[in-house]
Amino acid sequence: MAKKLISICIPVLNEVKNIDSLLNSLLETTKPLKKYKFEYVFSDNNSSDGTWEKIKMYSNNNKNIKGIRFSKDIGYQNSILQNYYYSSGCAVIQLDADLQDPPAMIKNFLNEWEKGYKVVYGIRKIRKGSQIDSIIRKIGYKVLAWSSNNTLHSDVGDFRLIDRSVIQVLKERNYSNPYLRGIISSLGFKEIGIIYNRDIRKAGESKFSPSKVFRLGLVGLLSFSTKPIRMFIPLSIFFFFLSISGVFWVAFLNLTENNLPKGFSVTQIFIFISIGINSLFAAIAGDYLYKIYKALYPSSDGYIIENI
Repeated sequence: MAKKLISICIPVLNEVKNIDSLLNSLLETTKPLKKYKFEYVFSDNNSSDGTWEKIKMYSNNNKNIKGIRFSKDIGYQNSILQNYYYSSGCAVIQLDADLQDPPAMIKNFLNEWEKGYKVVYGIRKIRKGSQIDSIIRKIGYKVLAWSSNNTLHSDVGDFRLIDRSVIQVLKERNYSNPYLRGIISSLGFKEIGIIYNRDIRKAGESKFSPSKVFRLGLVGLLSFSTKPIRMFIPLSIFFFFLSISGVFWVAFLNLTENNLPKGFSVTQIFIFISIGINSLFAAIAGDYLYKIYKALYPSSDGYIIENI
């Protein structure tokens, strides 16, 4: 029987210090898995430290090591997505270059894939590093899980295996600013998580500064969830009726109080009416934006699994 091709996808940005140990670990891990063939696909976000040159050096000696390089830094999520598209395997395993996610998990991922799971993701039981960072991330996961219309798993990043059928669905849709862990979860494929301990970075510096982590969370919150805007609509309506109540309150004061400052009633009524009109327009605009969003990004509505 022909061996199944498995793609190991690795997004990189200035990771020259980790390439040697990463590839040695990957080759050592995959060598005993005789029933599979492996390709190792790098997506380089325009590194400036010699990362791409080192990848090319390895590629010249091993035809299974491949790579694509972008003209500029297109972002971590887009880099992963383009890597998915460039790969050729029956299944694709995304792995970071810093060895925080252990290559030894590849065997576990493949075992679950062979059982019929189309998505196998790693769940971080222990994450070494700053306690403050850990707390902030946990809070972020809780907020994203609450805001999402679909199931988002806590302590789950992009370390995962996805079947080729998942990539085919991703290709059919247009994602300009993807939040992949949310998108993949929303598609409804059969999935399972495996618990593992995440290690510290082996070498080099993390590319995820607090601001980048915040931006990624913001992408997940705003580009993948409709709850914030759906909450905004009833809130706007509430303020509209509150402002109308304010108009009646000022009118009541004007009838019962004789010592109100000159122009007080007119000014307050004008303010309340302005707030009411703006709130009503915001509610209407929010509803239109929600409908546009659902029309443009229907990923949370599932995908076609059968036709006749």
